[in-house]
Amino acid sequence: MLVPYSRLFIGTEQAIAVSGGQVYVMDSTIGEVVSRCSILDGTVDKNSKAKGPIVAAAVNETSTHLLTVGENKIMTLWQLPELNLVNERHVVIELPKRPTGLAFTKDSQTILVSDKFGDVFSYPFDFVPPRTKPVHDEFSSHENPSDGQLVLGHASPLNAFLLTNDEKYIITADRDEHIRVSWYPQGYNIEMYCLGHRKYVSAIHIPSFATETLISGGGDPSLKLWDWMSGQCTSEIPIWEAVEPFVLMKSDKRKNSEEDDEEGGSAQKRKGKGKKSKKRAAKKAAQGNKNQGETAENDEEEEAVVIEEKVLVVNKIDSFQTGEVKTVLFSAVGVTALFGFRYPAQPIELFDFGHPVIDFTPDDSGRIWVSLDTSKSSSGGEPAADKTSFVQVTGSLELLQSLNENSVRDTKEKSLDFYADLKGMPKWSEPSKQAAAAEGDDDASESVDSSAATKSLTRREEARMKNKKNVIAKMQKMQSEPTEEKGKIGSVRSIEDVDGDDGEEKREAKRAKSEVGTANDMEVDTVA
Repeated sequence: MLVPYSRLFIGTEQAIAVSGGQVYVMDSTIGEVVSRCSILDGTVDKNSKAKGPIVAAAVNETSTHLLTVGENKIMTLWQLPELNLVNERHVVIELPKRPTGLAFTKDSQTILVSDKFGDVFSYPFDFVPPRTKPVHDEFSSHENPSDGQLVLGHASPLNAFLLTNDEKYIITADRDEHIRVSWYPQGYNIEMYCLGHRKYVSAIHIPSFATETLISGGGDPSLKLWDWMSGQCTSEIPIWEAVEPFVLMKSDKRKNSEEDDEEGGSAQKRKGKGKKSKKRAAKKAAQGNKNQGETAENDEEEEAVVIEEKVLVVNKIDSFQTGEVKTVLFSAVGVTALFGFRYPAQPIELFDFGHPVIDFTPDDSGRIWVSLDTSKSSSGGEPAADKTSFVQVTGSLELLQSLNENSVRDTKEKSLDFYADLKGMPKWSEPSKQAAAAEGDDDASESVDSSAATKSLTRREEARMKNKKNVIAKMQKMQSEPTEEKGKIGSVRSIEDVDGDDGEEKREAKRAKSEVGTANDMEVDTVA
């Protein structure tokens, strides 16, 4: 079975492909393999910990250098096309945390790395090891063995970042729905926030043909277009209706049964550490065989229920222009189709490959290259082990054939989990909320049939909902009371009465969202 390419970089002269722990450099014209290298053979750093697949990679603007980071958090700089280490003594850098993104500045003199702690560090291209060992600071959230320069930090994990075209600003997106525009390299100066997402933001992009516009996506049922300098959301592109039919990989969410929702039930059972839990375990073991039959019966009732839920995680947004046509492309984790629309806002078009899309990249000639995980198939049958990982729509390219022929065969080495974000990104809510959000109604969860909603709520949530309804009913009753009743001593006055009766202007109503576009099949006159 073939290991999919996790990253693709297609240039006019050479193509770089990353598969597992392997890196390939190929001639873009004839498809010949120019060089290849593996971080799994121990040649890069013999004293490092066990190697793993490459989790992040980046190529500089002139395609002269490649930057990779493995699961061991070792960052390595390669010279292209020979894949030679720039300096074997100085190239290996241990990052403080697992990276979520890599980037070069335009002059290739600075390397930027974001990590799961929410920080962005910068490193000089010519690495100089520190003369003294870094001293641990008791006020730091974590150590920084790489001696990188901190640019900025978020309070939650960073999912994506990018530099603006003029490199005066750095835009970052995190798991807590925040998009921040900061100065670069003075990241402590925050210029603007782009607020409006209700779920995590996992992908951001600035089109080369519209540098004033930021496109963002994540767990929300629509992409958002921003004037990033002013923080205003200029439009929204609904996508969930088009994406949902092609979701192949679902997230397994474990939910406690209704019996566990009682006070003192699941709360104590979920705890696995501490003296109290040890005492409970010892007490339970002492009772042992006495209540063995009853215990087995109760365990069956309290067994966790596995729920499969469709989760939206937009993992990449890109764009290209052919003539006067401006196109924006995007993909999502575990989804078998590639989606796009004509900028600025046209109906969603798509092409279904039948296998989850791992990565894609448009080249300078307007062709779209797509890497697929052929071990998973939407056909319902057995996946084809030797099926090519690229789908050719039109044309015939030697590079396409070479990429498919040189795909790494499945090995015993640890493989990259392409679908980890389906569990890691969401802050788990009830499955019905995702579908309700897709309708675009902020109060959709309240419009769900009461009998169905009651089944999905715990007893504590039911009590909170009942209390909320009582408060709303009380407020409505107060608003309907006669004026003379409101003036009595001891009566509660509404907010409108407190503000006065002089007819203060009400707040301006929110702008309506853009109309939902229809999803049509995208005519792909390219190689994918």
